Amino acid sequence: MKPWTLHDLRRTFATLSAEHDFAAPHIIEAMLNHQSGSKAGVAGVYNRSSYERGKRQLADRYGEFVLALVEGRTSKVVSLQQAR
Repeated sequence: MKPWTLHDLRRTFATLSAEHDFAAPHIIEAMLNHQSGSKAGVAGVYNRSSYERGKRQLADRYGEFVLALVEGRTSKVVSLQQAR
């Protein structure tokens, strides 16, 4: 395995969060402290939300996912699509 960086962890977090439908893309971006899409340009001038509730839910979902991997069990996390 080649050396990894902290940026690789951010990329893995974003990819897995999207692939497993843990949160909407704008919440994942907020967790990464990125400003594109719904928070860039003019939209960002009007949308001042910090998405705290969504970020907290994403952190809980991702944490449960990682814990299940470490413990070798099936995660109890339900994707957003399944929850609807």
